Amino acid sequence: MTQQEKIAFAKNYIKNPDYNNFFIKIYPFTTENISGYLNEFILENKSLLTVGSSSDQVLNAYMLGCSDITLLDINPFIKEFFYLKKSAIEELDYKDFFKFMSMQGFFFENSKAYNKKVFKKILNKMEDDSSKIFWETLLETEKIGKIKRFLFHSDTPKLLEIKNYNKYLTSEENYNKLKSKISNLKPTFLIKDIYKYHLNKNYDNIFLSNIADYNNVFDTFELFEKLKTKLNIDGKILISYLYQTDKHSNYNENYSKIYNLKNTLRIFECAELKTFIGVENFKYCCEGELNDSILIYQKKK
Repeated sequence: MTQQEKIAFAKNYIKNPDYNNFFIKIYPFTTENISGYLNEFILENKSLLTVGSSSDQVLNAYMLGCSDITLLDINPFIKEFFYLKKSAIEELDYKDFFKFMSMQGFFFENSKAYNKKVFKKILNKMEDDSSKIFWETLLETEKIGKIKRFLFHSDTPKLLEIKNYNKYLTSEENYNKLKSKISNLKPTFLIKDIYKYHLNKNYDNIFLSNIADYNNVFDTFELFEKLKTKLNIDGKILISYLYQTDKHSNYNENYSKIYNLKNTLRIFECAELKTFIGVENFKYCCEGELNDSILIYQKKK
């Protein structure tokens, strides 16, 4: 898709949103507790392949010293949003970053998010020309309210949760640490379906977020088998993020099959379940559970 085609696609989607096409919308921030699982991975001076249209996996990993990052996602606007978020970090202080970027809860409770004046200030310093043109064109031709409503997911965490789930946002000190070096962050972008795409390099770490929610377990296992061949020795794969789930959770038949831990752990017998503090206000599989987990695999010699 050329840049002009992407702009036309975005404008058309804003005017004629396809609510069945779930993967077009951007997550402004992660809905995972990334801080909860980062200590399971060695990231400093390592390579990372990750999905995630919010770019938070990229930003957290880079703050912790990850040197080679590839963002692969089916969302067509991952590059444009990454450079918007990167530019916001470069131009805004800690408090103003949240005022601009955080919609604060379901259905955009922060009406001042993506303030047009601040938006233009950020775009003036944006380093990526194609991303700059993308956002400038949308701002000139579309209402900011419609851009927020139709290009972004409404299920964004509240401010405290955003801070808790992201290492780079837990404190002003961490934010400024990232801010001081973010100009050198230049990920590789692959707008692809990871289930169909064949990688041409190896990685030390691979994060798959919760994409297993949207496919059957055997498709996920087939993807896992493929990705194992692209993992360096001692590298790790985050196979699936599991909300409100630990080893004691009962399976809810209404939710994704990956949450059937008895079956999942039998299929992924070489993987482990790691549990940590869960995401608040997101009730998925097991009502009442306070923990989230990741299914994680490490490649041995």
